[in-house]
Amino acid sequence: MAVAADNTTEGSPVGISPDVVTNLASTENTTSSVSLSWNSPEGESSFYRIEWTSGSGSSSVDTTDLSITITSLTPGVDYQFLVMAVAADNTTEGRPVGISLYTSK
Repeated sequence: MAVAADNTTEGSPVGISPDVVTNLASTENTTSSVSLSWNSPEGESSFYRIEWTSGSGSSSVDTTDLSITITSLTPGVDYQFLVMAVAADNTTEGRPVGISLYTSK
């Protein structure tokens, strides 16, 4: 936000967040891993955050790549994966895009 010369008067804040990744897809599922790929969003982003959950907990990892293989998963379990672009401040996230996948039995 802009601040006037009196160091008190402030303008309206404007937030900027990364756009949404597109075409999230699974490229391979095994008994203990899932491979995901996506297209980069329009605009600026520094990296991508991938979060996944199952009935037994959740985890996350960051990457600058447009694909990732998540390993050490449990066979036959339904996982929910979210992928979001993250801005250079390492905090501001774009809207997450999700996919639900089972690992092979």
